Amino acid sequence: MSFKTIVLVLAVGYGVWFAAIGGKQINEDQVWKLYQQSRDAFSNRDAKAYCGMISDDMSGEIEVISPASRTGKNTVSVNKEMLCSSLDEFYQNKEKIEKATGKEITFSIFQKLNSVSISPDKKVATAELEAELRMGIEGGALLLSVKSYQTDKIRRNFGKAKFFHTESRQVISN
Repeated sequence: MSFKTIVLVLAVGYGVWFAAIGGKQINEDQVWKLYQQSRDAFSNRDAKAYCGMISDDMSGEIEVISPASRTGKNTVSVNKEMLCSSLDEFYQNKEKIEKATGKEITFSIFQKLNSVSISPDKKVATAELEAELRMGIEGGALLLSVKSYQTDKIRRNFGKAKFFHTESRQVISN
Protein backbone atom coordinates (compact mmCIF):
# COMPACT_ATOMS: atom_id res chain seq x y z
CA MET A 1 0.00 0.00 0.00
CA SER A 2 1.19 3.47 -0.77
CA PHE A 3 1.54 6.16 1.89
CA LYS A 4 -1.37 8.15 0.36
CA THR A 5 -3.66 5.11 0.52
CA ILE A 6 -2.81 4.53 4.19
CA VAL A 7 -3.45 8.19 5.03
CA LEU A 8 -6.77 8.08 3.15
CA VAL A 9 -7.88 4.92 4.98
CA LEU A 10 -6.94 6.47 8.34
CA ALA A 11 -8.79 9.71 7.51
CA VAL A 12 -11.94 7.83 6.47
CA GLY A 13 -11.71 5.67 9.60
CA TYR A 14 -11.39 8.74 11.80
CA GLY A 15 -14.34 10.38 10.04
CA VAL A 16 -16.55 7.33 10.62
CA TRP A 17 -15.47 7.12 14.27
CA PHE A 18 -16.07 10.85 14.83
CA ALA A 19 -19.56 10.72 13.26
CA ALA A 20 -20.57 7.59 15.15
CA ILE A 21 -18.93 8.14 18.54
CA GLY A 22 -16.49 10.99 19.10
CA GLY A 23 -18.66 13.77 17.69
CA LYS A 24 -21.60 12.71 19.87
CA GLN A 25 -19.92 12.59 23.27
CA ILE A 26 -20.45 15.58 25.53
CA ASN A 27 -18.68 16.84 28.65
CA GLU A 28 -19.19 19.57 31.24
CA ASP A 29 -16.85 22.06 29.53
CA GLN A 30 -18.84 21.80 26.30
CA VAL A 31 -22.08 22.44 28.22
CA TRP A 32 -20.65 25.58 29.85
CA LYS A 33 -19.30 26.75 26.50
CA LEU A 34 -22.76 26.31 24.92
CA TYR A 35 -24.34 28.51 27.60
CA GLN A 36 -21.65 31.16 27.09
CA GLN A 37 -22.17 31.08 23.31
CA SER A 38 -25.95 31.34 23.68
CA ARG A 39 -25.58 34.32 26.04
CA ASP A 40 -23.18 36.02 23.62
CA ALA A 41 -25.42 35.36 20.60
CA PHE A 42 -28.42 36.82 22.47
CA SER A 43 -26.44 39.87 23.60
CA ASN A 44 -25.15 40.45 20.07
CA ARG A 45 -28.66 40.15 18.57
CA ASP A 46 -27.48 37.20 16.50
CA ALA A 47 -30.68 35.19 16.22
CA LYS A 48 -29.19 32.95 13.53
CA ALA A 49 -26.30 31.90 15.79
CA TYR A 50 -28.64 31.47 18.76
CA CYS A 51 -31.08 29.33 16.81
CA GLY A 52 -28.17 27.28 15.50
CA MET A 53 -27.65 26.11 19.09
CA ILE A 54 -31.17 24.67 19.26
CA SER A 55 -31.81 21.18 17.93
CA ASP A 56 -34.44 20.79 15.21
CA ASP A 57 -36.35 18.39 17.49
CA MET A 58 -36.34 20.80 20.47
CA SER A 59 -39.19 20.34 22.92
CA GLY A 60 -40.12 21.55 26.36
CA GLU A 61 -42.32 23.69 28.54
CA ILE A 62 -41.82 27.15 29.94
CA GLU A 63 -43.91 28.36 32.85
CA VAL A 64 -44.08 32.16 32.89
CA ILE A 65 -45.03 33.79 36.18
CA SER A 66 -45.95 37.46 35.83
CA PRO A 67 -47.86 39.90 38.02
CA ALA A 68 -49.13 41.53 34.81
CA SER A 69 -50.92 38.34 33.75
CA ARG A 70 -54.57 37.82 34.70
CA THR A 71 -53.90 34.32 35.99
CA GLY A 72 -50.44 35.08 37.36
CA LYS A 73 -48.88 32.28 35.35
CA ASN A 74 -48.98 30.70 31.94
CA THR A 75 -47.38 27.51 30.63
CA VAL A 76 -46.19 27.35 27.04
CA SER A 77 -45.00 24.31 25.09
CA VAL A 78 -41.97 25.18 23.00
CA ASN A 79 -40.12 23.93 19.94
CA LYS A 80 -37.30 25.34 17.84
CA GLU A 81 -39.56 27.28 15.46
CA MET A 82 -41.43 28.93 18.32
CA LEU A 83 -38.26 29.85 20.22
CA CYS A 84 -36.57 31.32 17.14
CA SER A 85 -39.63 33.31 16.04
CA SER A 86 -40.02 34.64 19.61
CA LEU A 87 -36.42 35.80 19.55
CA ASP A 88 -36.92 37.58 16.22
CA GLU A 89 -40.08 39.21 17.61
CA PHE A 90 -38.19 40.29 20.75
CA TYR A 91 -35.50 42.05 18.69
CA GLN A 92 -38.12 43.72 16.44
CA ASN A 93 -40.12 44.99 19.43
CA LYS A 94 -36.96 46.23 21.10
CA GLU A 95 -36.09 48.26 17.99
CA LYS A 96 -39.63 49.71 17.77
CA ILE A 97 -39.52 50.82 21.40
CA GLU A 98 -36.06 52.35 20.92
CA LYS A 99 -37.25 54.31 17.86
CA ALA A 100 -40.40 55.48 19.63
CA THR A 101 -38.62 56.61 22.79
CA GLY A 102 -35.32 57.67 21.28
CA LYS A 103 -33.55 55.71 24.01
CA GLU A 104 -31.55 52.52 23.81
CA ILE A 105 -32.82 49.52 25.72
CA THR A 106 -29.91 47.84 27.41
CA PHE A 107 -29.77 44.42 28.96
CA SER A 108 -27.52 42.36 31.16
CA ILE A 109 -27.51 38.60 31.45
CA PHE A 110 -26.33 36.73 34.51
CA GLN A 111 -25.96 32.94 34.49
CA LYS A 112 -25.21 30.41 37.20
CA LEU A 113 -24.76 26.81 36.14
CA ASN A 114 -25.80 24.89 39.26
CA SER A 115 -25.14 21.36 38.05
CA VAL A 116 -24.30 19.26 35.03
CA SER A 117 -24.78 15.52 34.87
CA ILE A 118 -23.59 13.44 31.95
CA SER A 119 -25.38 10.23 30.95
CA PRO A 120 -23.34 7.00 31.26
CA ASP A 121 -22.98 6.78 27.46
CA LYS A 122 -21.78 10.43 27.43
CA LYS A 123 -24.34 11.38 24.78
CA VAL A 124 -26.67 13.58 26.88
CA ALA A 125 -25.96 16.27 29.45
CA THR A 126 -28.61 17.52 31.86
CA ALA A 127 -27.89 21.00 33.15
CA GLU A 128 -29.60 23.07 35.83
CA LEU A 129 -29.23 26.79 35.32
CA GLU A 130 -30.35 29.96 37.04
CA ALA A 131 -30.30 33.00 34.82
CA GLU A 132 -31.47 36.58 34.99
CA LEU A 133 -32.11 39.03 32.17
CA ARG A 134 -32.31 42.65 33.29
CA MET A 135 -33.59 45.20 30.82
CA GLY A 136 -33.35 48.92 31.28
CA ILE A 137 -33.11 52.17 29.37
CA GLU A 138 -30.21 54.48 28.78
CA GLY A 139 -29.60 56.28 32.04
CA GLY A 140 -30.13 53.27 34.24
CA ALA A 141 -33.86 52.83 34.96
CA LEU A 142 -34.72 49.13 35.28
CA LEU A 143 -37.73 48.22 33.14
CA LEU A 144 -37.93 44.50 33.57
CA SER A 145 -36.24 41.55 35.21
CA VAL A 146 -36.77 37.96 34.09
CA LYS A 147 -35.39 35.26 36.38
CA SER A 148 -35.22 31.80 34.88
CA TYR A 149 -34.80 28.48 36.64
CA GLN A 150 -34.34 25.78 34.06
CA THR A 151 -33.31 22.22 33.40
CA ASP A 152 -31.94 21.70 29.90
CA LYS A 153 -30.91 18.59 28.04
CA ILE A 154 -28.00 18.97 25.64
CA ARG A 155 -26.42 16.60 23.14
CA ARG A 156 -23.73 16.78 20.49
CA ASN A 157 -23.99 15.71 16.91
CA PHE A 158 -21.04 15.93 14.53
CA GLY A 159 -19.15 17.84 17.22
CA LYS A 160 -21.74 20.59 17.79
CA ALA A 161 -23.57 20.82 21.13
CA LYS A 162 -27.25 21.79 20.98
CA PHE A 163 -30.18 22.19 23.36
CA PHE A 164 -32.89 19.61 22.67
CA HIS A 165 -35.20 19.81 25.71
CA THR A 166 -36.00 22.40 28.35
CA GLU A 167 -38.19 22.69 31.42
CA SER A 168 -38.16 26.27 32.65
CA ARG A 169 -39.87 28.55 35.14
CA GLN A 170 -39.51 32.25 34.40
CA VAL A 171 -40.47 34.91 36.92
CA ILE A 172 -41.05 38.38 35.47
CA SER A 173 -40.88 41.47 37.66
CA ASN A 174 -40.28 45.18 37.24
